[in-house]
Amino acid sequence: MPEAFDFTWYEMALLVLAGFAAGIINTLAGSGTLFTFGAMLFLGIPITLANTTNRIGVFFQNIAGIASYLKYGKHSFQDLKLIYVLPTLVGAMLGAYMATGASEALLNLVAASVMCVLGLDLAFDLKKHFFSGGTKNVTYPAWLIVSLMLIVGFYGGFIQIGIGLLMIAVLYRFVSPDLRKSNFLKLVLILIYTIPTTLLFILKGQIIWIPALLLSIGQVIGAYLAGFYSNVSPDAEKWIKKLMIIMIFATITKIVFW
Repeated sequence: MPEAFDFTWYEMALLVLAGFAAGIINTLAGSGTLFTFGAMLFLGIPITLANTTNRIGVFFQNIAGIASYLKYGKHSFQDLKLIYVLPTLVGAMLGAYMATGASEALLNLVAASVMCVLGLDLAFDLKKHFFSGGTKNVTYPAWLIVSLMLIVGFYGGFIQIGIGLLMIAVLYRFVSPDLRKSNFLKLVLILIYTIPTTLLFILKGQIIWIPALLLSIGQVIGAYLAGFYSNVSPDAEKWIKKLMIIMIFATITKIVFW
């Protein structure tokens, strides 16, 4: 069971604000977990518990983001296919099981490694590689998509930092050339695997409920507003791309230097 934590009113307010920022960033792009992790680590919560506690907010945030997309955008669950739903779910469950016994050093190593890979892609023009039309006029073999989604799912189940960036990059490049559609699919897939993985963390007693609920409040509000903006603003796609690039740098900085 996690140790008890006492929070002042301003620490609680910080958690809500961090959740709000994460909800916006995660809905428009990804890596908003930078804010929720940062807030929890600042308050003395170890990364092992921050990693599991964060999942409650992700669950509610993605529900709000999906609802906003469905209300204001032209999206539906018909875009979901088992070829990427099932491997993502299987990978996430395996990753979550590994996370229940992972050390702080291992979590930091994995997160930093993945962000460095994204940084290398960025150095070789991430925009050119991932934002030049996605799967337009290209059909990728099923084994490749299954393998990629299994890996992305495993990472998402193991540690949440950067999963939005990883998943939307894979979806946009190999599944859908429409960035808004890829963003919607990202929200749905993360929600699907977050349900069983969060239940696992609850059963293991690895959720700190006060920060989990406070972050959730902020994340729901931020996700709903971001979903509305993404679908009604003609500049949304441009900002999604910029946010992805900015958050890669920010996440690497946080993991390596903080």
